[in-house]
Amino acid sequence: MEKMSASRRVPSLGHKQAAKWNQTLMKEFQNELERNPTADLMTMFHEPYLIDHRRVVKRGLSSAAKYNLDVMEELALDVKLDPESAKIIFPLSAQVHDAVAKFMEVPTEDEDGEASSDGGEDYSSDEEEEQSGDEEEEHSSDQSSICSPEGSEASTEASTEPTPAEGSPEPIELPCRENNKALAVALKRLLWDSPKIWEFPGRGVVVQCCEGVVAKVMDGSEEDTTEYTSMEFVAERAPGIPAPRNHGFIILGRYSVLFMTHIPGTTLEKVWPSLYHEDKLSIQRQLEKIFLELRALSSDQQKVGGVCGEGAKEDKLNPFGLFPDLTTPKQFSDLQFQGPAKCNKAFIDLLQSFLEKDHSVKKGLVFSHGDLRPANIMVKKESGADHYEITGLIDWEESGFYPTYYESVHLTRNFTGGSGEQDDWYSYVPKMISPRKFPVRWLVDRMWDRIYNKW
Repeated sequence: MEKMSASRRVPSLGHKQAAKWNQTLMKEFQNELERNPTADLMTMFHEPYLIDHRRVVKRGLSSAAKYNLDVMEELALDVKLDPESAKIIFPLSAQVHDAVAKFMEVPTEDEDGEASSDGGEDYSSDEEEEQSGDEEEEHSSDQSSICSPEGSEASTEASTEPTPAEGSPEPIELPCRENNKALAVALKRLLWDSPKIWEFPGRGVVVQCCEGVVAKVMDGSEEDTTEYTSMEFVAERAPGIPAPRNHGFIILGRYSVLFMTHIPGTTLEKVWPSLYHEDKLSIQRQLEKIFLELRALSSDQQKVGGVCGEGAKEDKLNPFGLFPDLTTPKQFSDLQFQGPAKCNKAFIDLLQSFLEKDHSVKKGLVFSHGDLRPANIMVKKESGADHYEITGLIDWEESGFYPTYYESVHLTRNFTGGSGEQDDWYSYVPKMISPRKFPVRWLVDRMWDRIYNKW
């Protein structure tokens, strides 16, 4: 081994116990080498030392460089732990990074030199535990991972990530996978302390976790990244589309946590009853412009469903399931009739016979939102303005590449609140996605839907 250059400057650790750490390690190295001259000394560094070392490595680097190092560290750990199923991780934006870091327990040392946390093992007080009760038990998880969808690549650039304002403190480094219990605890505390802005009991919740950023927490048995990848796809290919921007995606036990920008305004569902005909026509024109741009998007993938191959969705069979092996519109069209029989086969054959001359399945796949309804359209009227402006489309869980009829059929499947069949919302949707464009397809779907709901 070449002798280390005397001119090379060795950086210093920042921890107040760094000198004591080094003295202790030198003694341990000497003792171990006397016993075993071929000992792997790297295995003797304790966790607080390694955490402080990573801080030194990242000192003075740009946000992009820090994120790239985080990506490589997590990927290396994943490959080491499970080479066959390692996931490519995607780091949090700096804004969310800071919000989570406020709940992190920073490692310190006690008098004996043992690593500990400021709050010890118990991250919440007895009072907090008593208040959360069974609900805390239901939402708890000791493990977390920061990830991007399978098949995608972690970005090597960070130009799209928000960076801290000049003069602001650097974010506390989040731990890597070997200390991910601390990350899980910090995330849970952040989510519990954040105000709730939407809830679907038994399924999910959206909370305002920091300024301009919300966290969508969903419960599900499958690791579904569709919403994340679709919003990333739209941001890259059609940045003019009003949609949330990603701030990170995390798997927390059985829960997925998607951080994204908060879209200002109120839902169209709330204001629709008060709108005049001219106001509704204005919304229609805005939506038409948005969907013309969405329909112009293309992809090289040949599968129905999510943009990164996550698979298609068909809520009649499984409201939260994925069907990854469908490659043609015809296969997707037939999928809804493959569930448990809710009526006799003759009636099912009758319904399918109406679709035999439907040529929409021969027109390929188009990018679709999949859940367009007033509750998922955010609007805002500026002071002095005549009409409401659409500020964003939210809830991209059902989006992806689907047959041309998909949007027209789905936009009346999920009515909520006052926007049901007593409303005239569906009379004002853009012509290109109106049920009138695919009347037979829409009527068959409504009939089949009634059969499922009845049984």
